[in-house]
Amino acid sequence: MMASYGHWATNKDEKMTATDFDYIAIQFADMISGEIKSGNSEGQEKGSQIRKTIRLQNGMGVIEASEFVNIRTNTIDKFEYNWQYLPDRQWKFHFDTFHPKKYWTETIHYHQHDEPTPNKSEHERIANFRLRDIIHILESIQLIQRYRDEWQVWRVEELKKREA
Repeated sequence: MMASYGHWATNKDEKMTATDFDYIAIQFADMISGEIKSGNSEGQEKGSQIRKTIRLQNGMGVIEASEFVNIRTNTIDKFEYNWQYLPDRQWKFHFDTFHPKKYWTETIHYHQHDEPTPNKSEHERIANFRLRDIIHILESIQLIQRYRDEWQVWRVEELKKREA
């Protein structure tokens, strides 16, 4: 029997609350370089649009967060979390509703993609079942950093063994 991931695909019953960036700054202080800055490359915060820039330590890049918040409910209507992990490379986690159905993934409006894509077309998107808030994205970056650091140590040890 095939598993059903329909709940995670549409996730209509789970509106995310607006991010508490003060909490993020405390919880991830060991990863964040300096303070979380207001605004990002798309501009400054304005009305219900929250824009933040989060610089990460240890060469892990920058996250630019944009949330369109419903002021009445304090929930996110749309988000874009863009992680620039190299000067010319980004991984993007998005929720938006304006793209035509032909660009939808299994998770409908939730998707992720790299930038630049090989042919810079919107069909390069992949489903985004769970990385839908800044906390999960930062936790994933923590795992990537630990793996990267351990792999580099292992690689150096392996090279030393070969040279011996």
